[in-house]
Amino acid sequence: MTKFQPRRRFRDLLYTRLAVLVLLILGLGLLRSVYLTWRRERLSDSRRQTVLDQLTALEGRQSQLTADLDLLQTERGVEAKIRQQFSVAKEGEKVLNVILPLATSSTSTESSLPWWQPIRDLF
Repeated sequence: MTKFQPRRRFRDLLYTRLAVLVLLILGLGLLRSVYLTWRRERLSDSRRQTVLDQLTALEGRQSQLTADLDLLQTERGVEAKIRQQFSVAKEGEKVLNVILPLATSSTSTESSLPWWQPIRDLF
């Protein structure tokens, strides 16, 4: 029976209020550190997503600038860019405005009349 005494003493020591309080404080400390780690992970994930969005936008901008650079290496591209940026024309060029006639039909005007208008016209 005496060989079981050390186990009982350890169990009695473990179940004291002080030991339970110390274990509770350690558990709360661990929970706090887990929460802080989780919060940091979420923050870094949102920052990572922002950086990836910026990277995608910058890659699109780079491809646009590369296309513009390729266009500017030709004489026609330089002329088109100047016309676009400064709204200029070569000497002797004129602007031609084409105005298409509106398609009107007599049936469209008749259908817009109220239903009682033809009866009134009889009198």
